[in-house]
Amino acid sequence: MKINYFECACSMAAHVIRLSYFSDDDWCSLEMHLNEHNSFFKRLIAAFKHVFKIQSCCFSDTVLDVTTATRMKETLEEFIKANDRASS
Repeated sequence: MKINYFECACSMAAHVIRLSYFSDDDWCSLEMHLNEHNSFFKRLIAAFKHVFKIQSCCFSDTVLDVTTATRMKETLEEFIKANDRASS
């Protein structure tokens, strides 16, 4: 399994995207953190709910097929090119 983590530009630990795939599959999984609980008790309650499958609020994943992943790649390439032109 190949796994890459992408951090937010703000450097907050909760703002991370995990991209994973197996080389023999035709899809990949994109997972992201959804909620941030600031207080200890809110984090404790969220952990309890997660462990007992009461509520799954911490992470969500999206499965991308090759077509969608290609479209995402093209969009990111356009963004990078536009940003390069703007900074030149």
